[in-house]
Amino acid sequence: GHTFAPHMKYCEVIVDGIYYGIYIMSERATKGSGRLNLNDVKAKDMSGDFHVEIDRDDEDHYYQSKYAPLKSNGTKIYGKRITYQYKEPKYEDFADLPPHTEDSIQAAINAMEDAFASENYKDPTTGYRQYIDVPSFIDHEIAVEVSNNIDGYRLSSPLYKYSTTHAAKLGDNAKWKTALWDFNIAYGNEGYYS
Repeated sequence: GHTFAPHMKYCEVIVDGIYYGIYIMSERATKGSGRLNLNDVKAKDMSGDFHVEIDRDDEDHYYQSKYAPLKSNGTKIYGKRITYQYKEPKYEDFADLPPHTEDSIQAAINAMEDAFASENYKDPTTGYRQYIDVPSFIDHEIAVEVSNNIDGYRLSSPLYKYSTTHAAKLGDNAKWKTALWDFNIAYGNEGYYS
């Protein structure tokens, strides 16, 4: 569909002659031509080629949203934060990248979130559609909901975006897209967070 999904293979696992069953070996949603197809961030166009992941604040460096997460009824969940981990470029690589790379990533996240929080979020020219690839987000939501993925939306939720220049070369858009990842406690493998 419109959402990146990593390639996977079923594998029989045998260690020291002991059969452990069938497992799934999976690539990660990472930079690569057969994966997220991100370029290195360039000073002439710092509008993208970013990969972040909504996850915990357990990395050395991360970005926290200025907005609180919401319950399904629209009320704020106090004491919780939306945290974005830097996946590509990695934080430890920022020193070798153009100045203000981190600021550019944060500005792109803020623009998207500000549009979500705006009273005019549905406006076709200023609303959220300007910042996200809607079919990608719809595909992601369907996958999370159908699988009852407990980590969906709040953990292990990758987002990526191409720079304007790179997107034009690909014939794509420079909006945030989603990627599927971390369905190990989906499909009824756990029962909390209904």
